[in-house]
Amino acid sequence: MTEKTLLCIDDDEATLRALQRLLHGEEYRVLVAKTVSEAFAFLSQETIQVVMADQRMPDITGSELLQQIKEKYPTILRVILSGYADVSAILESINEGEVYRFLSKPWDSNALKVMLRQSFEHYELQQLNRELFQKINAQNDHLNQLNNALGEMVENRTYLLRLIQEVVQHIPLPFVAFDLEGQIVTANAGFICRVPNLSVLGGNIGEIFSIDVAGQIRQLLQQPIQKEGGERIEGGLLGNLQVVLFSFDAEIRGAIVLLLQAESDVKAR
Repeated sequence: MTEKTLLCIDDDEATLRALQRLLHGEEYRVLVAKTVSEAFAFLSQETIQVVMADQRMPDITGSELLQQIKEKYPTILRVILSGYADVSAILESINEGEVYRFLSKPWDSNALKVMLRQSFEHYELQQLNRELFQKINAQNDHLNQLNNALGEMVENRTYLLRLIQEVVQHIPLPFVAFDLEGQIVTANAGFICRVPNLSVLGGNIGEIFSIDVAGQIRQLLQQPIQKEGGERIEGGLLGNLQVVLFSFDAEIRGAIVLLLQAESDVKAR
């Protein structure tokens, strides 16, 4: 874990020594700088969370210095100590986000300690918010990638499904397929034209075949899968049927029922 560090900037050495004595024993390191160059040297070499600057310095005001620090180190929390009555400029800096807090000189020791503790707490809260924001953005990016991949998968599967449906329609023998419960899964045009008013999806085996034929097919559905061939049965008005069982796993299985062409149909062609 990074050590908490406070940088105090003041051209008055006595003020810096007083701050070091006052803040000795607090839960953070105290670094001191008497010039702007010393301050930026610390900032470039150390990990600093809070900077406290005196408003009146020889070459630059504290608020101007903190504005420069904000431009280069925007996450550092900035505090002003002011020993004169230029409150309006300091309040303007606070309102513009250049400065987090302001405390007058001479300071109240307890008030100064409380303000600095609150400054570190506020810094940690901002850091946590930044980390959470980054994580949320990373998760959103990952979610977008998953959604894009899912969209491509759905598109590919939709294409394959349409392709399979087109292939099914060009199978020369009329056929219908049922699941284990006897519900219609699909049928090609050759079969549908043989069975008027057939509702393909959601239809039932009993809507197509007689009770006897439907019963035979249901019995076959309960039998072990045969790798080759199938079972021929008499389908009544629809002629001879070839029942071929299929299975993807223990739970997904069903039957394909083909209408076999009669010899007269073949000769007619």
